[in-house]
Amino acid sequence: MALVDADGAAILFSGAAQPGVLPGAFEWTGAGEGTLVAVLADEPIDVTALASRLSREGPKDASPGPGAEVIVRTLRRGPR
Repeated sequence: MALVDADGAAILFSGAAQPGVLPGAFEWTGAGEGTLVAVLADEPIDVTALASRLSREGPKDASPGPGAEVIVRTLRRGPR
């Protein structure tokens, strides 16, 4: 799970799926628009490479290869 916004890409969670809520809740303090990107694959994902791809190309280049599923959710923050 990664967050991509004007500050770049940040990995929020990596590892095998776990039942229930993800550990380590976060508060997005960005402004404008951000994107949550979940990458699901049967094989381990190189999160350093994922963060690099997301920083360069955004969510369109998130997939590490065939068979992976990418789920994208846009976040929009209005004026405070």
